[in-house]
Amino acid sequence: MIDAPEAAQSRREMSKASRRDAIFEAARDLIRDAGSGASAEHIARRAGVSTATLYNLVGPRNRLLGGLLSHLFAGLSEHLRAFESGDPLTYAEQVVTHSVALFCEDPMLWRRVIHEASGSYAAHVAPYIESQPIDLMIGAIRRAKAAGQLPLAIDADAAALQVYASYNGALFLWAGGGFTDQDFLNQARSGLWTLVAALGARPERQRALIALRSCADQRLRSWRTAGSSAPESRQ
Repeated sequence: MIDAPEAAQSRREMSKASRRDAIFEAARDLIRDAGSGASAEHIARRAGVSTATLYNLVGPRNRLLGGLLSHLFAGLSEHLRAFESGDPLTYAEQVVTHSVALFCEDPMLWRRVIHEASGSYAAHVAPYIESQPIDLMIGAIRRAKAAGQLPLAIDADAAALQVYASYNGALFLWAGGGFTDQDFLNQARSGLWTLVAALGARPERQRALIALRSCADQRLRSWRTAGSSAPESRQ
């Protein structure tokens, strides 16, 4: 049997969790509508809490943005669990494609969050983002090494960071309106398969070249749809 003090503590924690969830829900709604104009006071009022409670339960703006991104990625590892025991490079591509899809499901919100969290402010937001895709990518690259798909001599963490750099570049271009959803996905996938094409064992290099050709074809279709003149057509 749970004694009275433990029960009271449990109720307090549940109340905190409920209010924290309300704060993040209010922040999503207001940032989607007003971007950086959604102040702490506005968010607290929408969530039905005081501004002091918002700061106590969530923290200042950088922690709020980090918390929103943590919520975004919260289910990513669970969604990808079915791929963990299979081909490591398939898993790595799923990390990329599914995390891109998460952003694209609510573009107005995430473009504004990324815009606000980018630049020099990014260093103050990143420490408060839990379970980032880079952690899953590092695991995938390590497994690809163990499976002989990538050389044992490579630094898996550095290789994963290279993929992540390409992914982040695509994310920031997408957030700024320079990339469509499809452009974002193509560039993020290209970062992974360029690494494999450069370093992979022979079968994986061939696989990577096929994937990169697919990305190029998608890119060309995207340019044609947008009415742009693609580099290939200008040569």
